[in-house]
Amino acid sequence: MTTKEIIFEKALILFSENGYTATSIRNICAEVGIKESSFYNHYKSKDQLLDAIFDSFNKAILSQAVSDEQLDIMTTQFTLNGMLSNGLKQYIRIWENPTAAQMWFVVSMEQYRNSKAGQIIIDESNRRISRSAYTFELFQKKGKMKQGDPLTLANLYTFSIRSLHLDYGLKKLYNQDYEQSYKSMQAVCDLFCNQWEL
Repeated sequence: MTTKEIIFEKALILFSENGYTATSIRNICAEVGIKESSFYNHYKSKDQLLDAIFDSFNKAILSQAVSDEQLDIMTTQFTLNGMLSNGLKQYIRIWENPTAAQMWFVVSMEQYRNSKAGQIIIDESNRRISRSAYTFELFQKKGKMKQGDPLTLANLYTFSIRSLHLDYGLKKLYNQDYEQSYKSMQAVCDLFCNQWEL
């Protein structure tokens, strides 16, 4: 790993554990084992380092995007319950990857202080809702889902799952019973599908 990558990694850990504001460049340099002056050879400021974390997080999210063509194939191959259940398994994988989980915590904590983090969260919410609405629209067109407003259904399902997803991550972080949160997500999925799947 390069020094810049090590700075990124150590800062990410510190920011996720202590918060951005409570972490100084001195703290980061102590973890890396470099002088503060060396930090500035890689990042102009702590803000630039935070921006790099945001950019990395955003790229990771966008790399998981599913195309319209892929959704069309998936909604043909899977039932509504099968697709949503599979989506749940993929959604919680973020918590299995320490770096991804740390980035999620940093962006989540900073969304109320930093407009870039806030916009990432807003964009991600909008993307998930838009993709869910399109998925429900495809299922309805294929006669595999009852008719209803796809956008309303997407909001209902997505925000229910998202709150439980965050609950899962927090409980996993603090060594609490996070499996119950996953069971609750699956129960919401099953209830939704029992109501809407044909």
